[in-house]
Amino acid sequence: MAYNTTVTDFENVYKEYYIRLYRYAFSFLDDADASKDIVADVFSKYWKEHHHIQHESLSGYLFVSVRNACMSHIRRVYSKERYIIYSKIASEEDNGEYFELMEERIDEMNLVIEQMPERTQFVIKECYLNGHTYKEVAEMTGITTDGVKKHVMKAFAMLREHFNVKKR
Repeated sequence: MAYNTTVTDFENVYKEYYIRLYRYAFSFLDDADASKDIVADVFSKYWKEHHHIQHESLSGYLFVSVRNACMSHIRRVYSKERYIIYSKIASEEDNGEYFELMEERIDEMNLVIEQMPERTQFVIKECYLNGHTYKEVAEMTGITTDGVKKHVMKAFAMLREHFNVKKR
């Protein structure tokens, strides 16, 4: 049975859930303004659809709506950040040196990888060039996933050392 919400009922739901929903959104986004906007949007949607929502499932509806809105927000922000990065790279590519530098780096990385022990080479190539998961590589090599992780960490340590990159 759908729950017929009056303005007073809506105000009570708002007062009961707003802070909890805001904190929930903030735990995903770490952004006060975006969290407030998302919660406001969810309440707006709830007001429009309240006659379809069962009172017993109201809490679940609100929290799932906030979670889904947060995930959508994160995807949009991530896509925007990737676009900015790609745009920056594209502008740097215009001078022609970018491709040469990238080719040199890739060649240099391949040389470092070729100097690694055979199993470490295999693991790093399967995981990062061929896109296999640690579990898949573990099955291929007959070692544990922790063993695969150790080989990956060893390979990255060798690459960082070669390129003089300090670990953060």
